[in-house]
Order: sequence, then structure tokens, then C-alpha cells
Amino acid sequence: MRAQSKIWLCLLSLSTILNACGGDSGPSKNSKLFPDFAQLEILSTYPEHESTGFPLDGEIILTFDQKVDSYSAIPENFELWTSDGDRVATPKLISSRFIASPNNKDLEVSEMRFRLDGEYLLPSTQYIFMWGDLSQSSPDVDPAAFGIQNLYGAPLPNGGIKFTTGTELTRFPIEDLEVLAMSPGRIISKGKAFEFDSSLDSLLNRGSSDSYLTVSKNAPIRIRFSEPIVDQISKFDLEDNGFSELKATAIEDFPNMMVALFDTQTKYSQIFASMANMATPEGEQAWNEFRTSYEGRLKGKVWTTDGRRTLNFALNSGESYPDTTTQAVVIIIWDLYSWQTFHRLPDNFMVGSFLHFSGVQFDATFPWHMLNGGGS
Repeated sequence: MRAQSKIWLCLLSLSTILNACGGDSGPSKNSKLFPDFAQLEILSTYPEHESTGFPLDGEIILTFDQKVDSYSAIPENFELWTSDGDRVATPKLISSRFIASPNNKDLEVSEMRFRLDGEYLLPSTQYIFMWGDLSQSSPDVDPAAFGIQNLYGAPLPNGGIKFTTGTELTRFPIEDLEVLAMSPGRIISKGKAFEFDSSLDSLLNRGSSDSYLTVSKNAPIRIRFSEPIVDQISKFDLEDNGFSELKATAIEDFPNMMVALFDTQTKYSQIFASMANMATPEGEQAWNEFRTSYEGRLKGKVWTTDGRRTLNFALNSGESYPDTTTQAVVIIIWDLYSWQTFHRLPDNFMVGSFLHFSGVQFDATFPWHMLNGGGS
């Protein structure tokens, strides 16, 4: 059946972005009792286009007007970005099943569900979710699998929705202090990076479908924790903030965070070994010396939001990330703990990283106009 897809691609033109969702007014509500098998459409989406309050651990659901080829349920046919221009490349869990059509209970149609594996979305953030023939450069995927098709090979036009998250989780609360999400980039602390001896280049840029990058030259870095955070040096918090939200503070004056440039050939095991030697109260002096002496540090402001559950960093005005794949931006968090439970991060530190590359390109239609960060 997949062999017929090229014929259908010649007969059916791809619509502009959001046509599959019924334009800017939201997802389409197909009133047909029986689908036209020569085309594939989406009956509804969850969340709806331009909706707000989506849970941080929610599942995105697409309901089609007919059965969909199971080959379509692959990560390469979906993209998730923030409106800042940060790609969410966290491994995706995608499932497909047949359900009764909302318009005709005697007709079975396909439902696809999409969620992140082991991480969460950021609070109060606008995301852009796209589907369709979005990538044709992966050597590990059968080219016939790109794009979403029905059982007769008719393709679904490329489409997408915008939605904004709320601040809550729907599943059980996290028991320890953990980093739930980071944008842009990948959390590569212990337990997250399975390729322990791999270089940053390998961890961040393994292929077009899972590159951890931003196309925005100065995207703010946001790190979501499971509990409200304070620094171990409680004098800093008590005297300056009284455990209220941390106001915009120069990163040089915030002793628990470092944002710096590392060569992409640096192995994660090297970073981990260095941090493990410093991730104790006794290692405070070594951490401070390392943090202040490293020449590749980036300067900016640090502050918190969401009741101290989100730590933010923004570059100083006029500064930008280097536009190259030979240097990675590395974020290191050291010696933070929860003011509610006194839990600390695993190993007492967290490492995350991303690339900035403005020249990201796709062979198929991609809604760059929906991203504020640029790109091509």
C-alpha cells in the first residue's frame, strides 16, 4: 500500500499549515458520516489549536476520519518546538489504535497519541506541534514511511497546532527533587545520558529528528524542577530574597549556576568526573574556582518563576549564542535543594546542553513563520 503513496502525492497537493486543523479557528469537526478514502483528514486534536492550560505531562491526541497506516506512527513524522525557536527532541512515545468514529459509531478510525518519554513540557509556554512529511534525511527509516497516510496511500496534508501549557501535572507527584524539563536542550545528567562516554556532538546532534538545538540566537534557558528550589548557601536567599521569587540577578552573583561554551568533542564522562569531585559541601571552593576561572562563560541574568520551580537564564542585551556546531552551550547547576523536603538533586548537580544553529532546513513544508527565533 505504501507504494501507492507517490501516486497520491502527485494527485493531491499539500495544504498550507493548519489546513488539516480547519484554519486558524481551531481543529476541524468533520461532519461526514463516511470518509472520502482518496484523502485523509483530521477530525479533531487535543489540545485544540490556540488552546491554553495543557498539562505539563499531557498527551497530544490526533483523531482521523479513517484508518491510518501503522507505518505513520513514527517520531520522524512529528515535530515539537517552542515558539521561541527551541526544538524539543526528547524521545517521543507514539501509539496508534482504532476507535469508533465520533461521527459514526459503526465506522472505525485511527487515533494517535504523542507524549515525551521521561520528561515534561515547560509551564506557561507556547508550543507548536507539527505532523506530516517533515524529514527525509534519516538513513535508518524507510523513505516510504515519511508522512502520514491512510491504508490506500493517500497522504495527510502537513499541518500543525499551537497551544500553551498550564503549570500543573496530572500524574503522581515526583517524590525527589528532579529536573523535569529544560529548554532549549537536553538534560544529560546521570540517569539521562545513556551514552556516558559519548561526546557532546553525539549527544546533541545525532540526526535531523533528534537534534537538541535552538534557532534563536538568544533564547532564554528555562529549567523546571519538581519542587521549589533554594541554594545551599542559605545566607544568599535569606538576606536578599527571603525565599520569595529570585529576582533578576547577574549570574556571577548566583553561586549555583554556570552557563558556558564547551567544544562539542568534549566527552560527557569528562564533565561528570569533574563535577563529581566538586559536588559536595567540601567541594565548594573547587566549584567556585572552576566557575570563576573558566574563560568560556556566558554572562546574563538569573531569576525564578512558578513559585521557584522554574529557574531562568537570559543573555545580557546584545549578546548571542555562537552560530556553530563546533561549540555547545553547557548549563551546570550545583548544590541546589528543595526548601520543602530538603531533597537535593541526584549527585548534587545537573548538566544540560544544546547547540545554536540558525540554518536548520527541512525538505518539506515547515511553519518557520510560527517561530519567533528565525531559521530557514
